[in-house]
Amino acid sequence: MQRKHQIAIVCAVLTVTLGVSTACTQNTTTSPATPTITQTPTKTTVVTTAAAITTAAPVTSTTTEPTTSAVPTTSAQTTTSVPPTTTTAAYMPPVTFAVGTTPQGIAFDGTNIWVVNMGSLPIGTVTKLKASTGSLVGEYKVGLSPTGICFDNTNIWVANLGDGTVTKLKASDGSLVGTYPVGAQPTGIVFDGTNVWVACLGSATVVELKASDGSLVGTFNAGKSPSSILYDGTNIWITNRSTAGTVTKLKASDGSLVGAYNVGTRPAGLAYDGTNIWVANGGSNNVTALKASDGTVMGSYSVGSNPTGIGFSDGAIWVSNTNSNTMTRLKASDGSVLGTYPMGNGPGGVCFEGSNIWVTSSANSYVIRMPKANMQ
Repeated sequence: MQRKHQIAIVCAVLTVTLGVSTACTQNTTTSPATPTITQTPTKTTVVTTAAAITTAAPVTSTTTEPTTSAVPTTSAQTTTSVPPTTTTAAYMPPVTFAVGTTPQGIAFDGTNIWVVNMGSLPIGTVTKLKASTGSLVGEYKVGLSPTGICFDNTNIWVANLGDGTVTKLKASDGSLVGTYPVGAQPTGIVFDGTNVWVACLGSATVVELKASDGSLVGTFNAGKSPSSILYDGTNIWITNRSTAGTVTKLKASDGSLVGAYNVGTRPAGLAYDGTNIWVANGGSNNVTALKASDGTVMGSYSVGSNPTGIGFSDGAIWVSNTNSNTMTRLKASDGSVLGTYPMGNGPGGVCFEGSNIWVTSSANSYVIRMPKANMQ
């Protein structure tokens, strides 16, 4: 069966602090191995310990409407005047917007920013903000301990680590389309133009679902502790959050294994620049660039402490350093450092919406909007 492929820009990096292998869904404050959550996508882009998880046998969809919170006209907004470590002439202070508890993955739907709130109780939520102003549009219930997130051009998909499901919401109004069981502890999630792929940390698998109806297409082995996930237009890439870090590459057409490649320790987020795959290595405080065509290591480059979220924009790679509370900007062509910027407390998930970069701050329960001028 011929399948449509398009590059989906996914900001779903999981940012969960882990035990042995410290994540949007873009992911994910890093991708989990055996997740410790502080309250907080056979064919198969940065916190309380989840109980053992089993999924329901059949793939089903629920159609009950989600509960939404009261929607104020604007969200809480503050600015910070701390200058970047490397100053640019056009530097402007970033702005913060309050979201739910322990924000993790983040995504842009073309108009709005969606943020996964892993620590919201008694059930996880996602917050929808107007990208142009940061004003609150709504907050919607999903599953338990949500982490990764992606957009399929019509709907928002959320991976719920705590209950082994993914939730599908209409991007237009946040209404619930369905909830679908996948493997144990789903973390990263990505859209390939036709189907949604979910990295399941607890079951060491990647699950592929039809985006149209959530039905199961296939389940594939994905190496040890799969967490973040990315689509490059042809293949699916997954980080394996073990101490001896690797990334796994599967054919999107049939889920078959292409290869597994060594990177740094405890790899977290993934980004694609059109030529290379970039991996944030939380345990070795560096990023690795792999040639997307064959997995050849193009270089490893030092960044801050515990890099987790990562993204590509305007010829640069942006890396959130969760423990350094900074972001590092690298030239994609050679990995040289272009700048390092203060970025709140515990920066994690990274997302671009054209004029700004958005970053989740899991420790402060807000998102940070950095003006694009700071990237020049």
